[in-house]
Amino acid sequence: MSDKANGLIACDLVCLDVPSPKGFRSYVEWLEACTGKRVVGYRHRGHTPRGLYEERAVYDDGSFEEATVRTRAWKRVWNKMMLRPSCLECAYHSVVRPGDLSMGDYWGVERAHPGIADDRGVSCLFANTANGLRFLKGASHSLNLVDSSPSLCANPEQPMLCHPPQASRLHDGFWEALVEDGFGAACESVGVLGARRSLKDAVLPVLRSRGGRKGVRRRGGHRNGCDYRS
Repeated sequence: MSDKANGLIACDLVCLDVPSPKGFRSYVEWLEACTGKRVVGYRHRGHTPRGLYEERAVYDDGSFEEATVRTRAWKRVWNKMMLRPSCLECAYHSVVRPGDLSMGDYWGVERAHPGIADDRGVSCLFANTANGLRFLKGASHSLNLVDSSPSLCANPEQPMLCHPPQASRLHDGFWEALVEDGFGAACESVGVLGARRSLKDAVLPVLRSRGGRKGVRRRGGHRNGCDYRS
């Protein structure tokens, strides 16, 4: 893929998966139905220098919603319930990579290289070709690099270097409910929305602050899932 003569460096990404655009549209439509407002922005989870931030939905009246059961609903289903079929059959979940360089999250780095993990995360960067290695060495002055190996990067906490993602056993039932009854009903069918989810979200932070985590007995909630905030 690279072109040494023209200085082209091909870099591939160690990808977890790509969720369904149709699924995300159904989530936005559900938020709008619940609030009576139009969603004009949505911030997925991520990192800042101050640490992890929560998902946020921004509405057309200037208000926003953050750290609620509704805004957390998407992150709780996209990874296992919303996978594209092509992701489940992807042939590139391996240490044999197509690009000159490969870049991804170094999950499990605290075991492979104790002491270098931080709250902002650590990336793995493979040089797969001589061209990629030359480029990496040339850029090393501006990078904080630690020697590692594909065998360390491909660990149980970074399974995307070992095999494609696997859909939840609830995947098919979730989609049936999504098509028939909408996003809220589909989430309730797998426990992502409802009174029991709201109770769990309220109780778990308290338990963690006290140094423990106990199971929370769950009970059912409303069918459309629109009534639940954190």
